[in-house]
Amino acid sequence: LCRLYHDYMSYLGSHSLADSAQTATLTRVALSSHPEKASKWIRQHHFVFAGFMSFTRSQSGLIREISRLGGSVTILMPETGLDIHSAREQFEEIATLENRAVHHPFHSLLLSAGDTRLEMETVVRNLSLWMSGEGEFAKRLGIPFPGWADIGLSVDHERLEVAEDILERYGVPYVAGGGPRVSQTPLWQTAAAAIEAKRLGFPPEETSHILSQPWISPDGFPLLKALSEGPRGENEWKRFLEDHGDRIISVNFARIADFCAFIQSGGSPSELLRSLRSLAGEGDVSLWGTSLSRFVISDPGLDESARRLNAASRELADKLEKVSDMEKDIGPAGSVTLSGTDASAFLSAWAERSTVWQAPRSRESLNLYAGSPPVLARHTIFIVTGLTADAWPGRLRESPLLDDHRKEALHRDPGIGLSPTHLPLLREKRVQREALLRRIIASADDFCILSRPRQDQSGRPLLPSAMLEAAISRGTPWIEPVEGDPPLARSMKDVLPSEKEMMISGIEIREKDPPRVPGRLKDLPPPTPWPEGMARGASISAIDTWRECPFKFYAESILRLGKIRAFGFDPMTAGRMIHVLWDRVWAERISSGEEIPRLAERFWDETVRKEYGELEKLPRHLERLRAQTMRMADLQQDM
Repeated sequence: LCRLYHDYMSYLGSHSLADSAQTATLTRVALSSHPEKASKWIRQHHFVFAGFMSFTRSQSGLIREISRLGGSVTILMPETGLDIHSAREQFEEIATLENRAVHHPFHSLLLSAGDTRLEMETVVRNLSLWMSGEGEFAKRLGIPFPGWADIGLSVDHERLEVAEDILERYGVPYVAGGGPRVSQTPLWQTAAAAIEAKRLGFPPEETSHILSQPWISPDGFPLLKALSEGPRGENEWKRFLEDHGDRIISVNFARIADFCAFIQSGGSPSELLRSLRSLAGEGDVSLWGTSLSRFVISDPGLDESARRLNAASRELADKLEKVSDMEKDIGPAGSVTLSGTDASAFLSAWAERSTVWQAPRSRESLNLYAGSPPVLARHTIFIVTGLTADAWPGRLRESPLLDDHRKEALHRDPGIGLSPTHLPLLREKRVQREALLRRIIASADDFCILSRPRQDQSGRPLLPSAMLEAAISRGTPWIEPVEGDPPLARSMKDVLPSEKEMMISGIEIREKDPPRVPGRLKDLPPPTPWPEGMARGASISAIDTWRECPFKFYAESILRLGKIRAFGFDPMTAGRMIHVLWDRVWAERISSGEEIPRLAERFWDETVRKEYGELEKLPRHLERLRAQTMRMADLQQDM
């Protein structure tokens, strides 16, 4: 690692280049190299550094140089009430230290609800009710609704899409700060899926899923035909689309195949970005965006997807121009070719780090932050979500290259040359996370709403962050929860509002409400008695389904409707079918003694028809599963 770093720095120096991480160091060197000119300019300005809890070695070196040259420096450091290594300690020998700010606890409302989606729904639902003077927020906070512009909402990057989906569902105007990322747009999601499909040899299910997207096949895609015939590989798909597709789908598949082939063969960074842009069609409005826009009138929910797709294409064009210019100026590194996994990793990293243009915000819009809000952000009401132990502090580990024992040894060695640098220990990293959370809470002027999910997507319980309890009870309290009995909580069984709760018309329904669209009643099967001849029994797993929803049990186990899958082979249904087959085979084997392979052959067609009828439309999977089953029958007979 040391050699790689040395070679990297040598290359930068020999080509008059710099890494962005060197900015503070290079600025300090430039100032110290021309002290008279620098001092004259510096004395004419006042330098303010706001929001830093502490500074890196290069940053603190720059501040010291500015001060040495006569500059006026003010550091505005967030106060957290915690004993951490901060800017106060870093500059105590050269700075005039102001008294610590007098802290008054922040009024807070604690909330817990179901899983991560229900948590977000609970927050947004109560905000919507509060606007009308109703709901738990109106009751417990005791202040008028401040207006959307005075509310801030912080979510993890991973939950930004969920948050936006729920805000749009409840009709809440919002603007997302710093997002969304290109990786969250149809452009990159389709490109990533195409690269994976190419790696797998363009299998039927995955490729059908890609080609059935509305921006790929605006006039429709023969999904059932594709799954039935099961084309595999680029050539088979081209022949299939010639026979069953239209020109637009064929052109899009050819463009997808060319893109994947170019990723495999490789190119420079600018060439890779150009190939990604050409995937959707070049121009201010991409071809995919044009195709998707056709559906916006009938499905307004697609408007944002179309906007993001076109915005990602424009972002690509801007990035492409910059990278092309940069490649000419960075020497031999500009002609390096990336191929295969390196090429896809480069594009993936760019998509993760790049954000698309946001539409101008309206005056009355909730402020949605992906990650931590800006250091100077402040709102009348600020909402922090996802406050579990898994996120705060999260999983902290010692550095694999420099553990705490070695860091402490470096701190004790006066001759090491690191002063005034302090390498944070594991316990200090935890306190730093706690300080960050307190800084985020301080974004609230009147109230901070602190929410957490009670379980993950698999139903496993999630512990609350211990930092909240510490903020309430340890030392000088940082937050003061508003009183309320019972605590504000919502479990998974409370997804639908109860009869006693206020309901938002047009968005929510109660459990006992009839279907909102009367025409849908015709689609429901009429009540029927238990079919004659069917044993009155059920599998153990079906009991849980019955307890959860009797109609679901009736639809799956009696009517055999099954689940609607987006595409392709269902391993779980196939597994249940094979389980039923072996039950029948062994029951007959025990009573008659007939050979297992013959019984498997006899019961196969009937079992497939009853348990997994859709499998007959997937001949490739049907034959594969049948062959595997018969081999297993032979093995059992031999045993």
